[in-house]
Amino acid sequence: MVLIISFIAIVSFTGLKAQGDERKHEFSIGAGIFSTSNIVFAIGDAIVNGINITGDAKFEEHTASPVYHLGYKYYLSRKIGLGATLTAGTEKAKGMISNQYDGELKRFYSNIAIESSFNYVNTEYVKVYALAGVGLLYLQQAYTPQNEKKKEQSLCTADFQITPIGVKVGKTAGCYLEAGFGYKGIVSCGVFYRF
Repeated sequence: MVLIISFIAIVSFTGLKAQGDERKHEFSIGAGIFSTSNIVFAIGDAIVNGINITGDAKFEEHTASPVYHLGYKYYLSRKIGLGATLTAGTEKAKGMISNQYDGELKRFYSNIAIESSFNYVNTEYVKVYALAGVGLLYLQQAYTPQNEKKKEQSLCTADFQITPIGVKVGKTAGCYLEAGFGYKGIVSCGVFYRF
């Protein structure tokens, strides 16, 4: 039994050492626009504005930050990477009743997700890839009327990212541009560092 365990350990270590040049760590930081959170909240606010029975309460002057993201990826091979991403963003809107300012809506959302990527093109300085991820979205929002107590709400739900095309330029460090749909946004870009 000890011989079998020793053999497995030696083979595993030798395999890891042989593939050491193929396995790389990568950190990335970036920002995106029009994430699933932004789109869902915009549709929700539009529905609230559209079906308001009295017609005198609505949200106006929406503003949203980019969706910032921080990621780590471990390359199992030259083509396949696995990792995790953390995203965060904010939104604000003014509440209006009978065209008079009533209060302010603030939202904070964050997502933690696991991701996998596949490199279509994998040269020394350019990589073209696809990416997919699934995660958990946390939302906290608060509405503060002028003369009333703050109303707060929070929830957790599933979120995802599908990126059919992404391009990275650089060897040890560089930049990337991605197009897709999900928690990172429709378009996202940033920088990365590999070691």
